[in-house]
Amino acid sequence: MKKVYLITLIFLISTKFIFAKELLLKHHMTFEEKVIFLNDGSTFNNFYALGVWEDNNGNYGPANCQGVRMIGKDKKLIFLNIICQHDGIKDEKFWTLSKRDTDKDGGIGKVKVIDSTKFFNSYTGYSCTYAVSFEKNIYIAKSKCK
Repeated sequence: MKKVYLITLIFLISTKFIFAKELLLKHHMTFEEKVIFLNDGSTFNNFYALGVWEDNNGNYGPANCQGVRMIGKDKKLIFLNIICQHDGIKDEKFWTLSKRDTDKDGGIGKVKVIDSTKFFNSYTGYSCTYAVSFEKNIYIAKSKCK
């Protein structure tokens, strides 16, 4: 009998991971930066973005982001640290934290859902890989989360 319980438990745990719902997020944002120019050609940028988000579950709404990034004199990203608030229906929200260390013109990075209100509780803890593209003061980001 213990073997049946053990096999059932292993099956339930493995199917949870096999069939775990993938979360896909898209952002269409405009942004502005306040830049401090260092003598060596590096820059320190305060980053502000507003736009919209949507996911593969039919949810969408406004998003706003703030953060910092530092660009080296070779124009390569030294670090990026940005938090975003995603507003959904009935004042429900979730927050993500993005980190990246590739070049300034676009790249791939990591984002994590760090907090949420009741409706989005299932999103908390998702780790995502995102790709972002910039054009003038607009960026588009797509994230794939597990």
